[in-house]
Amino acid sequence: MIKYLSSLKNVALKPNIVNNPPIHIQLEPTTKCNLNCITCNYREYVNNPSNLSFERFKEIIDAILPKKLTLSGVGEPFLNPALFDMVKYAKSKGISVNTSSNGTVISNLAEKIVESGLDLLKISIDSARKETYAKIRGFDLFEKVLKGVATLQETKKKVGASLPYTRFQFVIQQDNFQEMQKLVELAFEIGVDAINFQILELSHVAEKKEQLVGKMTLEALKKQLICAANKAADKNVITNLPVIINNLDMLWQKYLTSVPAKKQCILPWFSTYIDIEGNMRPCCAFALVFDCTNLGNIFSEGLDAAWNSKKYQNFRKAIKNGKRPYKICKNCIPQSLTDMMKLAKILPGFIKKG
Repeated sequence: MIKYLSSLKNVALKPNIVNNPPIHIQLEPTTKCNLNCITCNYREYVNNPSNLSFERFKEIIDAILPKKLTLSGVGEPFLNPALFDMVKYAKSKGISVNTSSNGTVISNLAEKIVESGLDLLKISIDSARKETYAKIRGFDLFEKVLKGVATLQETKKKVGASLPYTRFQFVIQQDNFQEMQKLVELAFEIGVDAINFQILELSHVAEKKEQLVGKMTLEALKKQLICAANKAADKNVITNLPVIINNLDMLWQKYLTSVPAKKQCILPWFSTYIDIEGNMRPCCAFALVFDCTNLGNIFSEGLDAAWNSKKYQNFRKAIKNGKRPYKICKNCIPQSLTDMMKLAKILPGFIKKG
């Protein structure tokens, strides 16, 4: 509770120097990936994919002792054999742990996933049909993902476990926005706990705007969102669709890559993204952005020096003064504390456990 109160104070006062460690960290366990998604330029940036070692992981966790840990980055977390040891170690420290997966390798890992104590598993699927999946993900593995999720759900029932809380992730784009209702039906059939629909982030792939957004219109998207929301209500599937519908006029600006600076980011005062090299960056949106957005390095500098480096202090100062220091920031619609609290009620995982 003291950590949360201190973080709330920092969010309110927004000091350049933050004296307590971040209560949430997103830590990259691997840069290895087995897909080739059209929404990601991963293969252009990562030449020598590797895993974060368990020893390095413990070094970070022991230094920060966050309340919430997100184990994900530019790669597929389950490609790191040490992932289960990482989850167990963090859980032994009283940390709530979640991870994002493309779901392609979880079928044979279901028992280990349940035994690890993982709180939340987010499965990025982005489609409700195998043809669409293959087009977006680059490989025809749709049925394998569904089998993996179903096996995990069956394993939970078999051992009487409620965790991990499972959540589909669906990034809305031209090729899939008409499949949202179908995904709700799939989630209901398999027993997935919730679906998180997301607006596409174009900052990294602006050159693919025509391919990813194309002729999708605000009116057409809104119609599909409402239909999907009605289907979710009918099937009693938890989603964030009401939030998206209520804020659609603002969120639609992300597809136009011209987001007005209205909301202020609060992440620099309680959260950070750490890659496998120990570099600290503002958030996961900077996962494939290097050099200028490395605000400090926890391995070479230590936590205090990295978390309050001159670069981090300048970043906080800029955000506090209403500026958006990086291109990614300019196309971001940051969540307020109120936004996070509202989403936590329908999509557990960040503020409360699943």
